[in-house]
Amino acid sequence: MSSLAPAQLTRAEFEARVQRIEAQLERERLDALIGYSVGNRAGPVAYLAGYEPRFGQRDVAAFVLVPGRCYALVLYAYWDLADLQTWTEDVHLTRDLGATLRELLPSSVRRVGVAGYEFFPAPVAAALMDRTLIDATPLLMDVARIKSAAEIALVREATRQTDAGVRALLDGLVPGNDERELSANVQASIVKAGADRLAFPVLLFSRERCETGIGFPRPRALEPGDQVNLICGATFHGYNTDLGRIGFVGQPARELRALLDTAEAMHAALLSAARPGQSIANVAQAGIDVVRERGHAAWLYPHAAPGYAGHAIGCWLDESPRLQLDAPGELETNMVIVLEARLGREGGGGVTITDPVVIAEDGAERLSSVPVRTWG
Repeated sequence: MSSLAPAQLTRAEFEARVQRIEAQLERERLDALIGYSVGNRAGPVAYLAGYEPRFGQRDVAAFVLVPGRCYALVLYAYWDLADLQTWTEDVHLTRDLGATLRELLPSSVRRVGVAGYEFFPAPVAAALMDRTLIDATPLLMDVARIKSAAEIALVREATRQTDAGVRALLDGLVPGNDERELSANVQASIVKAGADRLAFPVLLFSRERCETGIGFPRPRALEPGDQVNLICGATFHGYNTDLGRIGFVGQPARELRALLDTAEAMHAALLSAARPGQSIANVAQAGIDVVRERGHAAWLYPHAAPGYAGHAIGCWLDESPRLQLDAPGELETNMVIVLEARLGREGGGGVTITDPVVIAEDGAERLSSVPVRTWG
């Protein structure tokens, strides 16, 4: 564990969030907000209440915010001692989420924003059918885009924990080791380093799967010359990180070295361009320019928006802004961004580097201590 414990989120911090959210609700003419979270989409309730559902798809939670009247956490998890994990004293255990939400919303509340709208269950929506439900996920994520010092400390700590997992992979890249065992070692190392849990399943993929930039471990033993890509992340006190590196069993093949160097240069260009006031589109363009200048335009990642080069992160794994050519706006101080140098071509291999940074006043600060270049 680190010698300095990360700053904790205080009640005052949550109350300040509520004030900003209420101002947004007034501007959008919304009478109330419901944050809705399931186990793999914890963001809305984690941000509003400091609580995360963790026990599968049946384990859901909601937070009801009626300005000046109601700040309530609602959940099924009777086993979780939720009142010890949230700032609000108004905690409801229920077997009927729709009925409880209906009871908590005053009759005068007609327009209700729902953050987590995409996953809001039809039976719960039916219980509120006399209200107008509006997707307020963008509203809440806009409030969350600038991080406090305490939030940044939590992402920094989650990244330190994730570094331990990446090092476990790099140490285990020897012939005969099974991909599944490597994945288990990555997970164990992250948890032993202090993580509450994994932010997402370990993505560990090799050989021909490297070109797609994503994949899962297979029941196969590593062989000399294998390339193994890893993307993993920890969750700590509701905050996530996302870290990706490339490893080899031995040394990379000669024909791959130019692509590896291009990915490293793309990351360096993104890192240099990411600073307060910089156009988000220009940051993405900086990465693309390097790839094109080096003659690897055909390897630009084909499975995302044009010029995609990363995303913000926090209570949600994928927050705004997304670094891509058509993104509006500028980077701001205290955003936390995952820079992504991802290159791949069918039949030609690929590389994946993901690296979390905080946007400081003088530029981007890397949060990981694992070198970007992990090959000789």
